[in-house]
Amino acid sequence: MNWLSTVALSFTLKFIELYGEQEGFSHYFGWLRTMIRMISIIIVIFIIVSLIFSNFEYFIFGLLIAIIVPIVMVQKLNEQLKKRKLMILAELPEWVNRLIIRLCAGDSLRFAVENSLLGDPDSYQNPLNDELRQLVSQLKNNQSLHIGLESLNRRLKLIEVSKITSILLLHLQRGGDELIQTLRDFNQSLWLLKKTLVRTRGEEASTRALFPMLLIFLVMLLIIGFPAVQSL
Repeated sequence: MNWLSTVALSFTLKFIELYGEQEGFSHYFGWLRTMIRMISIIIVIFIIVSLIFSNFEYFIFGLLIAIIVPIVMVQKLNEQLKKRKLMILAELPEWVNRLIIRLCAGDSLRFAVENSLLGDPDSYQNPLNDELRQLVSQLKNNQSLHIGLESLNRRLKLIEVSKITSILLLHLQRGGDELIQTLRDFNQSLWLLKKTLVRTRGEEASTRALFPMLLIFLVMLLIIGFPAVQSL
């Protein structure tokens, strides 16, 4: 049972990462119910088919399809997480750039963070801005910037965010005039990373186009091959 609770916890954390602590649990249980419902429907259908045709092999075939369901759903969940991380990384240099502009204008670090969400309203659709809005809300409720940045780092779970928060937290502890230049230097690496991600996503899109063709081929192979195996 320990491994089962470990697996359940890992999936719960994934949904919390996607939807936040308030909605993560409800989305996880809804996802789990959908998986169980789909598996049950497939098994019942193939039990009926095997009884109608008096052939147990149809039931085995149904079990194989039922096993594929959780695999596909888990893969889709992992793709959602990957897409979320890519969207955050794509917007991260924009956010750092907004911080730099605010700091160059003479704002304090806390005030710069609180006002770093100004810009195109469409950018609020990005998951990074959703997390930043939560950070801003915490700061406006008089939470310390130190705790807010640490909480942001825990929620996003990205090395690049961890480095940014470390730079900001170090400035809070030591002070000094190097913050703007340090952010500029680090932001150059973020822009390079964004360019690499855009190029990689274009290559993945062309590769992904081959998957539906492969899936159709496998389905046709099963349709043609299953009667042949059955006749042996």
